[in-house]
Amino acid sequence: MNHKKKIGFILVTLFFVATHFSFAQQESGTINGKITDASNGDELAFANVIVKGKTIGAITEFDGSYKLEIEPGTYTLLFSYIGYEEAEKQVTVKANQTSVVNVEMTPGNKLDEIVVSVQVRGQLAAIREQVASNKIANIISAEKMVELPDANAAEAIGRLPGIALERNSGEANKVVIRGLDPAQSNVTIGGVKMASTSVEDRSADLSMIQSEMLAGVEVSKTLRADMDAGATGGTVDVRLATAREKPSFNFMSESGYSSLFKNIGDSKTSVGGSTRFLKSKFGAKIQGTYEQKQLSSQRFRAGYSGRIIEQVLDEEGNLTGEKNFLARTETAALQQVETIRERSGVSLVLDFKSSFYEMAFLNLVNKTTDDVIDRDENYNFLDNTKPFSFTVSATETESVNSTHLLENKFQFLGTTLNLSLSHTQVKRTGFGQIFPFRELSTTAPFIDQNYLIFRQPLEVLDLYGGTNVSDNKLRSDDRNTSELTDKNYDINLDWDIPFKLENMNITGVFSVGGKYHVLKRDSNEDQLYADYVAGRGLSTRLRYLEVFPNVNWPAGDARGILATNFVDPNYNPPTINNQYTLNWSPDIGLMQDMQNQLYATHPDLFHSRGNPSYTNDYSNREEQVAAYVMAELNIGKLQLVPGIRMEKVNTEYNAFAILQNPVNSNGITGVPDSVSVKRDNKLFFPSINAKYQFGKSFALRGAVYKSVIRPGFIKLSTKTVINPNNNNFSSGNPFLEPATAWNYDILLEVYNSKFGLLTINPFYKKIDNSIVNLGRYFPLRNDRIVSAPEGFVESLPGTDFYHVDNLQDVSYTTIPINNPEKEEYYGVEFSYQTNFRRLSNKVLKGIVLDVNVTLSRSKRVSPNFADVVIGIDSTGFRPKDIIGYEYRTQEAGNSQPGFVTNVILGWDHKGFSARASYRFQDKIGGGLDDVQFAENYTDIFQTLDVSIKQKIAKGLDIYLNATNLTGHIDKRYRIYQTDETGERFPINEQNYGSRGQLGVRYRF
Repeated sequence: MNHKKKIGFILVTLFFVATHFSFAQQESGTINGKITDASNGDELAFANVIVKGKTIGAITEFDGSYKLEIEPGTYTLLFSYIGYEEAEKQVTVKANQTSVVNVEMTPGNKLDEIVVSVQVRGQLAAIREQVASNKIANIISAEKMVELPDANAAEAIGRLPGIALERNSGEANKVVIRGLDPAQSNVTIGGVKMASTSVEDRSADLSMIQSEMLAGVEVSKTLRADMDAGATGGTVDVRLATAREKPSFNFMSESGYSSLFKNIGDSKTSVGGSTRFLKSKFGAKIQGTYEQKQLSSQRFRAGYSGRIIEQVLDEEGNLTGEKNFLARTETAALQQVETIRERSGVSLVLDFKSSFYEMAFLNLVNKTTDDVIDRDENYNFLDNTKPFSFTVSATETESVNSTHLLENKFQFLGTTLNLSLSHTQVKRTGFGQIFPFRELSTTAPFIDQNYLIFRQPLEVLDLYGGTNVSDNKLRSDDRNTSELTDKNYDINLDWDIPFKLENMNITGVFSVGGKYHVLKRDSNEDQLYADYVAGRGLSTRLRYLEVFPNVNWPAGDARGILATNFVDPNYNPPTINNQYTLNWSPDIGLMQDMQNQLYATHPDLFHSRGNPSYTNDYSNREEQVAAYVMAELNIGKLQLVPGIRMEKVNTEYNAFAILQNPVNSNGITGVPDSVSVKRDNKLFFPSINAKYQFGKSFALRGAVYKSVIRPGFIKLSTKTVINPNNNNFSSGNPFLEPATAWNYDILLEVYNSKFGLLTINPFYKKIDNSIVNLGRYFPLRNDRIVSAPEGFVESLPGTDFYHVDNLQDVSYTTIPINNPEKEEYYGVEFSYQTNFRRLSNKVLKGIVLDVNVTLSRSKRVSPNFADVVIGIDSTGFRPKDIIGYEYRTQEAGNSQPGFVTNVILGWDHKGFSARASYRFQDKIGGGLDDVQFAENYTDIFQTLDVSIKQKIAKGLDIYLNATNLTGHIDKRYRIYQTDETGERFPINEQNYGSRGQLGVRYRF
């Protein structure tokens, strides 16, 4: 029986099962209703409804609704919700009739003001949902996101256990779950995968989503069969809220301050509302937001040589041995990046509800525009004739992310059928103007190379830094444009079939479904330049001076245009990270205007940079078909959720084979050939989630599931870039296979209303076929690879993929491969959430505490080649060794911080609310290099954020947020194993400063 027949057989079988149960229950009655908060009318999601004396129960949906099918009779319903007093109601059920039982639940302690305070409410809402989930998950409730919001969704998620953050311009934009790359996790909006803004991989940019638009976030650490398998790290699901029963309106406005550039003027405004009409059957909710802020930074970089062998010579100059290994400080760079970010968005959610059919139409559109001015000074300590270069650029990047989701829910024959149609798209466009200057000096001092050995780069700058603006030349005028589109189309079908086996004390739900997904992605980049250096002809200078006759460009000067023509007299150079001051700067606005005028007048002066114009040009199409079978089984205190999922993916990748030619103005030979590769794979993913409840306070959860890591777009690229004059070339690998992982989780959950919620969650991940880079791969010397695992050589792209005519026998590349060695990630997450509402002291009882700690490690081994002699070549005048490449492995560094902690301390008293958040992330080790010479690592990260809010009148609040009060600077270092001083040498430092926002919010 083939695969399609198997799926068809399962569907038909389940249909008969469903109709059997439904016909058997056609004499039953229905109980439905809604549970709300008695204090404010809010719907209560994930509340428990239990029929006393029966094994029948339900958990409320996000809108507080529930539904039960039961035989005719009189019953007592028990309603319970963490943080609320239990309620009971009696109901009489008649055959084929519906009884409506709505309940208003009262917060504990008889509406004590602290119990219903904002932070306690947010904490309890998150706990309720986490405890009710049938998988291991962490929750950020809507209440917590609204009351004391973070800058964006990524910042809020970063406070959960097991989460590290990646940052751009000082703002979190991507999440790292359990040490795995952001591309190895899934980000969804309302269950729909968010499109990627990255040219290289599948990671999603969460900074585009404003917290005000969301109804909470769920981070699933384990997977069920009805979830996409491409989430080895986890799944982040951000939710859009639907309209509540009562009409609502909200307005927020704030202004911000950035300490780095002493800038006041950041602004943010958000406004929205919701209502229901036609007897609450229809609902509409809309939210809009606009923000402008300065996200500038100061950066420092340094570059170092590879291993240098210090040779020992005797008095006659003969080599007698090797003393030790050395390294020189070769370069340093100082950079100031001024970014103005505009971010706007709108969400619109429409819904309809009836007894048979429910519909929700969710729409979210976000737009982010970054205007960036970048001043980048570079010092070369090895070349005193070209000691300094200065690149100034002005770029504008616009990203528009849209998600449209139509959900349809049908209820018939006691079953529920969910059909959703969705379309997500990202379009990112960029335009940049780049102005490279270089100092051409005959007076710069020669730097003693021995002085540079193990020398701190700032020491070298103190002696040899600085530049003479009159020696600097403008080398070219560059114009870059880029466009990336990522379109996704999805159809999801899920059929839930409830059942109960009274004699066996088993209730549950059979689920079967599938998904059809299409991804279309296109990337295009073009780079143009007008060249002002020697060899481009006299006409360039003359035509330039036609447009700009006042520019001083001496005849016969073939080194570029004098920088003194463009100096900005009003520029005040900053001091980077309080250590070193930048030099002069051109008037960037003037240079932009001049370039635009030149391009409009003489566009033929601008030549294409062929290599970069084709390097990021590609098109991809992926088609995925998925199907699953799953069941939720409730057997007394035991809950089991077993299932299996199948995913079949067909892909086609198109990119270019580029042959470089430095003689041509565009740098390439001819028009690059388009190379296309098709591939497909089909994988099965079994999974089981389990939970056992010990009394009311203890629960033990566990999960075992298989997942997949699909290669990134650039790694799968068919692109090759070959320079006939250089043995080293670049290459992707379109023959990469997906990596697969087995994941294991155990979680101990302890909760009671006085103690709070404590969870302990050990996890372990074992990854096969992980994707790593293999250096020094010679495609034409595959026959010289020795000691490699079985099938390794055959998995590498060889002469059937590469343009052999353009390669030499000694041509080599660094290529992504499927690692024959296994990777392991393991650790344990501790989380404790509590509040002090039970205390008698009216001040202290407003305290809320969240603490989480993550301890994690990874074991990663990557392959490399070592040169070995595999024979003697006797064909020449003298015999010579034949060099082969022995397969070896080396332990890689830890890819995640070994220790991460978040401490959140909140306090509410009457109309006042405050929160302090401290985050500590241990250093991340990059591992030793191939010759055990140097180790790179990212230094510790720690920051303190504070939020304060004061109620002014009913629905009206004023608030203050302050972030990075510790003044943290991101730092990456290198340590040399042979440096006797034990110093650490900076590789990269990025300073974003502290920020503050003062705002007002009104809601009813």
